[in-house]
Amino acid sequence: IRGVTEETTTGVHRLYQLAAKQELLFPAMNVNDSVTKSKFDNLYGCRHSLVDAIFRATDVMLSGKVAIVAGY
Repeated sequence: IRGVTEETTTGVHRLYQLAAKQELLFPAMNVNDSVTKSKFDNLYGCRHSLVDAIFRATDVMLSGKVAIVAGY
């Protein structure tokens, strides 16, 4: 392994813990705090989880359907 990237807050926190104890075995890049991730993905990060929640609650696939989301 030459290096890794981490994009979750929990994963980044763990990497900082490992680095503080000097137990990090390879370079790691914090993608979670990048401008595009923090401004867009973290803000609108419900993309897939919203669709998954609707599917699990209704047992209806959304593909090929037209949907209106109001008041979200």
